[in-house]
Amino acid sequence: VRAVRRDTSAKMDVPRHKLVEDVGTILDDIQQSMYQTAKQKRDACIVVVRTWEEFMDALAAKKMILAPWCDEM
Repeated sequence: VRAVRRDTSAKMDVPRHKLVEDVGTILDDIQQSMYQTAKQKRDACIVVVRTWEEFMDALAAKKMILAPWCDEM
């Protein structure tokens, strides 16, 4: 059976007698890969700000902003 990963488009042949086991493993790997990619993209968009100017610059750049509340972070 030909399997194609949806995240990398990698093609692989899976023996019919191992289909259930191998597909489960492949799906777990796809989920982990997609999660790590999403986490890296999210983390790259987070900006820690300490001043109003930094806040406005980050907002203009459409970043996720982590700002102190009541002077505490």
